[in-house]
Amino acid sequence: MSENEMDNRGSKFLIGFIDDEGSFRVPLLKPLHKKANPLDKKNQDEGTSNSRKFKIHCKSEPKSINGIICKIHNLEGAMAKSAQLGLNTWLPYAMEGPTPVSALLHSATMVTAGAYLLIRLSPVLEYSSDILIIITLVGSLTALFAALMALTQNDIKRIIAYSTMSQLGYIFIACGLSQYDLAIFHIVNHGFFKALLFLSAGGILHSIYDEQNIFKMGGFITLDPFLYIAILSGSLSLMAFPFLTGYYSKDYIIASTLGLPLPNPSKLNCKD
Repeated sequence: MSENEMDNRGSKFLIGFIDDEGSFRVPLLKPLHKKANPLDKKNQDEGTSNSRKFKIHCKSEPKSINGIICKIHNLEGAMAKSAQLGLNTWLPYAMEGPTPVSALLHSATMVTAGAYLLIRLSPVLEYSSDILIIITLVGSLTALFAALMALTQNDIKRIIAYSTMSQLGYIFIACGLSQYDLAIFHIVNHGFFKALLFLSAGGILHSIYDEQNIFKMGGFITLDPFLYIAILSGSLSLMAFPFLTGYYSKDYIIASTLGLPLPNPSKLNCKD
């Protein structure tokens, strides 16, 4: 069994979770179950050659119909994979899975694949300012409406899921502003504090017999101080509290939307 087959079967067993009542499945993530054969060197060389040809074609004909259609379809795929506004309905239902699976898939792996696609397509996207404007608008609307939808929830896991959707909106904004390094920076930061939040939420659920209603929770500072500090630090980082990880990446993204100059590490005076 190849490594890719093992990964795909592992994803199938992890995601295809049925709760105790047997009423919920998570079948919406079946693209992860598809068998993917590893590319040999010949196919990799052909793919690299084709990508270079496509880049040259986009540079010579930036307004061609084929190039625009290709970029729009790639954007649609990225929006669906990263749960952007309009294609986000699968995300709350994915919370039926176990909390460790949510911590893995909804922090640093699956939902960031769409944003990572845009980052890898950055040489192509730079030849179309219209697509970059659309990406910025999609990310802005997603960040706003996901935060508003989280305010209406009382399920702790769904609140964290909608916060993931909002943070992915920030990453789309960074891609639309051609700040791809900031997008990668926020993806890494988001993976750390969102995994901390999901695992802390799992600890809360186990300590109160799987009760997910936040209005029935309280007093964890005396019940479990370590768990209280963990979810507090993750929440502060998500809120971009100063001097925590989320503060630096989100602050740079907001500064880039205002056109403010960002620090250039290459110009820093570093002494050995």
